[in-house]
Amino acid sequence: MGPEGASAQALYILIQVWLQQDWALKIKEGLESRVSAKLEIASKGIQSIIRLHAAGRYVIATRIAKDRALYLRSLNQAATSIQTRLARAPAARTAVINLAMTAFKKYVVDQDEYLLYEPLVQANDSVLRRPLYYWTFARLVSGTAKNKAKETRVSWNKPKILRHADVDRTLHRSTRRSAYVIDCAFCGINPAEKVCLDACADPYCDACWHIVHQRGKRKQHRFHAITTCVDCGGKQPASRTCSTCSASEGRVVSLCDVCFHNRHLQVGKSRPHCWASLVLSCALCDNFAARWQCRPCKESYCAGCYLQLHTRGACLAHAHRRLGYYTDDVHLRDERLFRTYTRRLQQKLRHESARSSEPVLRHESACLIQKFYRAASGRFIGRAWLKTARNARRAASWRIPRSPGTRMQKSIGTAANEQLVLRRIAFWKRARARYFILQNSADACWGSNSLSDNKKLPRCGFDVGTIGELCGQAAHGGVRLPGRAFPVEGDKIVNISHDLRDVLRPGDRIRIGSRLCRIHASSDAVAKRHLQLRYCWVDQHATQVPAALLAGLCLHRLPPQAQIGKGWTALGRFMYEHQVTQFWLQQYCGFHRTNGRYQLILAGRLKRRLPRLSDQMQSRSDQHNRIQERVKWRTLDWQDVLEARQRKAKREKGGLLS
Repeated sequence: MGPEGASAQALYILIQVWLQQDWALKIKEGLESRVSAKLEIASKGIQSIIRLHAAGRYVIATRIAKDRALYLRSLNQAATSIQTRLARAPAARTAVINLAMTAFKKYVVDQDEYLLYEPLVQANDSVLRRPLYYWTFARLVSGTAKNKAKETRVSWNKPKILRHADVDRTLHRSTRRSAYVIDCAFCGINPAEKVCLDACADPYCDACWHIVHQRGKRKQHRFHAITTCVDCGGKQPASRTCSTCSASEGRVVSLCDVCFHNRHLQVGKSRPHCWASLVLSCALCDNFAARWQCRPCKESYCAGCYLQLHTRGACLAHAHRRLGYYTDDVHLRDERLFRTYTRRLQQKLRHESARSSEPVLRHESACLIQKFYRAASGRFIGRAWLKTARNARRAASWRIPRSPGTRMQKSIGTAANEQLVLRRIAFWKRARARYFILQNSADACWGSNSLSDNKKLPRCGFDVGTIGELCGQAAHGGVRLPGRAFPVEGDKIVNISHDLRDVLRPGDRIRIGSRLCRIHASSDAVAKRHLQLRYCWVDQHATQVPAALLAGLCLHRLPPQAQIGKGWTALGRFMYEHQVTQFWLQQYCGFHRTNGRYQLILAGRLKRRLPRLSDQMQSRSDQHNRIQERVKWRTLDWQDVLEARQRKAKREKGGLLS
């Protein structure tokens, strides 16, 4: 057994054996009582020390809390006084003013209402010139009724609660002129709720509608429910519907005229509200619904405009009709019935006038037939008499010898033509015109076609050509060439009646009719029976072929140009042949081609239903096609096409000859 086992055994013996003896227990009790007494004394001392320390801390904390409470109380009192004087009172006043501005409504008294408030308004000009206002206090009937308000008090002075502020919007009340009240056409007591859309065309309340339309053909009549104003609370029928307000409020906002203007007073012009009219508006002001229809004027007016126009003069005697709930459909139906009645009345009047004027027409027809017969017989007799007289005068002239005076008739005619021609142009152009015209000679005097009879005096100067041709030559210049020209639109080749190879050269300037042209620079441009121009012929005026073009046009050769003239000609040619000019010509040609095609398609579609409009569009399409064709002839592409055709024709002709 080791030492640890021995000590454990000894300790076990001590505790379990020796200390369990009586004497050991007495010693143990004495020691424990002594220890407990000392511990009690020590704990009391410790507790007294702790209590003294805690009492001191408590006293200090109590003093600090009292001082803190006094500081916070004084701080709260100061903050409350500051807030009361500087912030809460103005904020409360502002809130009260805002609530008052929403609770009060401000109305203006119209000129028609001054007589109703005669005890409050002094009848003098100074009062009548300035507007009169009054304020009403409106409270909500219930929390769910948003727009239903009941006005309880009226004040002719601005309420003191508003102070310096005032209600934002000034409203108008419905007066006898602006109020839109529709009474039942049957009983005349209850407000109308339905309007008949058929033969009745009158407004009725529900009870009267069932009484009037309960049997017969009226039972099949259609009706239109009268919509009431949402702001008035159903007091007046609605005359307009605002789609903008309907979208913002999520419901259909139907308003009478007065409520519509009151609600949209502050709507700016930059973003106006979109609205639709439910009834016919006044033809004069377009601000209120039409209440009266004047039959002589054939217009519908509101009460104010009708009184304004029909209070004096001959308008007092105009027959009028009071309108009910006059919608656009009812107005269109009345117009259709009026046109039908007018058409029938006109047809009746035409039949009566034709029946009454039949003897007169027969007499006039008989007189006209007699007139034509007598004129025809008179012309036949007159022609026979003139023929006999001319033959007798011709036979007598052969028997009278020639006198020297007859040889001067041509010179006298020449002087008369010269005066007629030179009188039509400016005086500074007369010398130049006389120079060119005096070089004119008859076609028989040119080249190989000279006169075979030397005794015959050829025409020359002012005797060659008509007065119109001489005036054109005097205005534009040039020497008259023999023969006539027969140009064809859209072609460079101009046929001529005389051979001009001895007179003209390639590149010369000529005038055909009134248009200036230039001969092509190629060697074969001047042939025996035709001329080749630099650009194709396009008539400047007519869309149809004139009679003068069938008879041929005059040819004139122009003198050579000076250096300035050549410069202007080169500039004009450059501008004409430029790509920008040709591009715009092609665009203009395409524009007319597209318009002509579209109008032709529309004319074909409208041929059965609208024949007159279809014929008009057909003619416009033809006009666009003609313009497009004439513009196409002025382009360089068309000139190239013509030259290519000429070269091809020459090759084919050369192949045939070979």
